[in-house]
Amino acid sequence: PELSPEALQAVQEVDRLLSECLREAPTHVEALWQLAALRTVTRDRAGLAELASRMDNTEIPDSRFHLMGAVCLMAAGDPGKALE
Repeated sequence: PELSPEALQAVQEVDRLLSECLREAPTHVEALWQLAALRTVTRDRAGLAELASRMDNTEIPDSRFHLMGAVCLMAAGDPGKALE
C-alpha cells in the first residue's frame, strides 16, 4: 500500500535522523538495524544495499541486527552471504 503524504514525510524525517546518527557514529547498532527496517518497509532496495557492508558483522549479539543485515545483503545481490 502507498503511504499517505503525512506518513511519507514522517518516514523521510526518520530516515534523515537515522542517517545523521550514522554519520556521527557509523557503527551504531540500533541506528543501523532500524534504518534497514525502515528501508524494508518503504521498499528502498538501493538504500538497503548501501547498508549491506556496514551490517556484515558477526560480532554483534543483536538478532534484529542480523535479520536486517541479511535483508541488506540480499538487496545487495549476495544471498549466499546472507545465509552465513
